[in-house]
Amino acid sequence: DGLIQRKDQTPQQLFDLLVRQVYNPNYECGKTRVLSIDVVEDITRELIELQLLQAIVRAEAIEVIDVDLKADRALEVARRYRRDWMNARAQLVDAWRLTQFNAVQLQSQLDIVFNGEISNIGDNPFRLRSDTGRLSAGVRFDAPITRMGERNAYRQSLIEYQQARRNYYNFEDRVAQTLRGQLRQITQFQIGFELNRLAVLEAARQVMLNTFIDQENQRTATTRVTAARDVVQALTDLLNAQNNFMLIYITYEVQRLQLDFSLGTMQLDHEGLWIDPGPIGPDYGQHDPWLWRSGEGIELGAADSRRELEPEELPPAFLLPPAGGPIDHPPQGAEPAQSPTASPAPTPAPAP
Repeated sequence: DGLIQRKDQTPQQLFDLLVRQVYNPNYECGKTRVLSIDVVEDITRELIELQLLQAIVRAEAIEVIDVDLKADRALEVARRYRRDWMNARAQLVDAWRLTQFNAVQLQSQLDIVFNGEISNIGDNPFRLRSDTGRLSAGVRFDAPITRMGERNAYRQSLIEYQQARRNYYNFEDRVAQTLRGQLRQITQFQIGFELNRLAVLEAARQVMLNTFIDQENQRTATTRVTAARDVVQALTDLLNAQNNFMLIYITYEVQRLQLDFSLGTMQLDHEGLWIDPGPIGPDYGQHDPWLWRSGEGIELGAADSRRELEPEELPPAFLLPPAGGPIDHPPQGAEPAQSPTASPAPTPAPAP
């Protein structure tokens, strides 16, 4: 600060300030000398530390966006927003409705039949007489035991319904397995990220340590056979640690994108690029991403920007709503829906 404020000093004055206030306060001209070796070593050490400071600061400053989501919560979010899950649930309901449709065809049928005609007299077609007509009435009954075709169709629909239900269960299990695997990988990358951060810092310290050892050897006039190899190895280790650190960071971001896609909440901007949802925590999925998004993303009106999803805006639950009830509390007076895994749709009565 003193040197900055006093810019009118001569080189001799600057030299005196540097020597007396930094290196040797007891310096006297002609009696003491400045230890130039120490000065050069100090400057060299500081320069090396400044060169490694960029790598250290980058390793310390970078942070990953937090993902703290349990597997059961992730499954509820996916059940709520994934379109393919809605289609799978709709296909199962369609198969169940088909069994009801075919069951109606098995019911017996009773028909009352009336037939009649009135003849004319002579060549005049409009000369009708009631005594020349005939009238017949009858009853026709179609018993269930004679409906072999309808019975086969009903049995086929029962088989297709059971197949559709098993396919739906397999679909739900695959989604749950995928989400659990992605969450495990994200946790693994979070731990690996911190470990690689420490590896970068340790590699930078190793480069500094080799420099200090070389300076000490120069001071004592000793040599090391492996000095050059140690320097090259330390620089190589630093480069590899930085590459691994960046690779872990990029892979973590890719896993976060895939998790957002698997949850069914992924959004793209007008250029087809992913809109980062930010931190994914336990409250993720409380709001419909198509109606509300915090931070950068789709900008809505003031009334809709933070509007919570109403129950009637949820995806149709059909006859087989999500397992464990909806994510949010159901409206007052409404009964929570059950999943086909907990309480499957009622199986139609077998054919007589």
